[in-house]
Amino acid sequence: LMLLTKLQAVIFYEDVNAQLIPQALRHPRAFLASRGNGSGETNKIKTLKSDSDIRTFPEFLRLVTQEHLMPLADAIRKLTSAPAKTFGLAKRGEIKEGNFADLVLFRKNEIHHVVVNGKVAIKDGVFQNKLAGHILRHSAR
Repeated sequence: LMLLTKLQAVIFYEDVNAQLIPQALRHPRAFLASRGNGSGETNKIKTLKSDSDIRTFPEFLRLVTQEHLMPLADAIRKLTSAPAKTFGLAKRGEIKEGNFADLVLFRKNEIHHVVVNGKVAIKDGVFQNKLAGHILRHSAR
């Protein structure tokens, strides 16, 4: 399906066997995404905020650290460099000179600081009303 749709398909499963989730997450080709649409208040327009907007990644980190799902370094790769490489997002997914400064600092599975394109978007868990991100398009391979 992904080949036919050139990675444009989105599949939602309603009846997922919860016992299979850890096995699926540990698979070397698996990485995480949120179906959250991003939310907050911009230009005085409030948008809906779903639980998946804010809980998907912290819950994954909780599984990794508390349930020993996988080594933390492997989990971070699934959230950063693996998707960037898969979707051809140049200068993303790794901390190195010349790359965009997109960073997330977390403690005890809670996100405390987020830096997007070098600008602090979340500080001490509070949104700073700075929208430095933009839509990224994957490059064809």
